[in-house]
Parts: sequence; C-alpha cells; structure tokens
Amino acid sequence: EAVSLLMKDAMQSYYKDNLVEAEARFQKAYEAQETDPRFAVTDRVEVLLWRTATALAMQNERDAAQWAKRALTIAPKLQVDSTVFRPSVVRFVARIRDSGLQQARVALVGLPPGAIASIDDIAVRSAAILPLVTHRLSVAAPGFRRVERFFELARPSDLVAALPLTLGK
Repeated sequence: EAVSLLMKDAMQSYYKDNLVEAEARFQKAYEAQETDPRFAVTDRVEVLLWRTATALAMQNERDAAQWAKRALTIAPKLQVDSTVFRPSVVRFVARIRDSGLQQARVALVGLPPGAIASIDDIAVRSAAILPLVTHRLSVAAPGFRRVERFFELARPSDLVAALPLTLGK
C-alpha cells in the first residue's frame, strides 16, 4: 500500500512537470519492489516505465535506456500503453526492444519431485533463456517451504540455480 501511495504521488509530480520530485518517488517505489519478491511483474514493469518516462522528460536517454531494458527483460513482450504513456515513451521502448537484449540460459537443478518453479511469474520446468538483468525465482514443492529470491544474470552463460528448500512443519 505504501508503494501504491508513492506511485500516485510520483505520477502527480510527473504530470505537474516536477520531474526531480517524481524521480525521487519512483526511485523509492522501485527500491521497495526490488527488495520484496511478492510484487508482481506487472507492478515492477509499471515503475520501470515511469522511470523511463521521467528520464526521457529530463532528457536523460542513458538512464531511460537502462530502465526500458530492465522493463523489457522481465516482460520481453511488453507493449507500452499509449493511453498512459506519451508517444515518445512508446517509441523509445520499441527502439530499445528492436536493438536486442543479451540473454543467457538458466538451468534449475536440485528441484524435488513435484516442484513448481517460476521466474518473473512465468512457469519454468528446468531451464529458460532470459535477458541479462535481475530476475525473481519462486519455487514450491509438496512438503517443502516456498522459496522466493532474486538472482542477477550478468553474462551470457549457464547459471545453475541449486535451490535450498527447507522441510516445512
């Protein structure tokens, strides 16, 4: 709920062209989401798109590209809503997507029988090809506690994610 209020205040600042204040509030919302794996991918993407929009409005294409790439890495098929964001944001994100994103293979090993794993809220059986950014892993299995954590995929190579599941009570 606190993040929701931050987002509302940040958007109001953005629309009033108080971009420094907007960016500070979007930054706080972003930090809250990045440290809590319970936030949905759509919520994370929304903050990243607003940070992209704010950076573009501040004529900072380098930061705008960074935020757009992060949004595209956790939502590769992202289509920016032109009823929410300015056409310049829609075009910018499309240009970043068209430039391509580096990817790497992630292999999940050590999963118990019946385990259900997802990366960025998308089901994964044993391996996936993902963009090079921070991702959220979630694993659940009968008789084990649910595990959620973030991992950084930093270079094009296999990442073996051995999961330490703990027996539940």
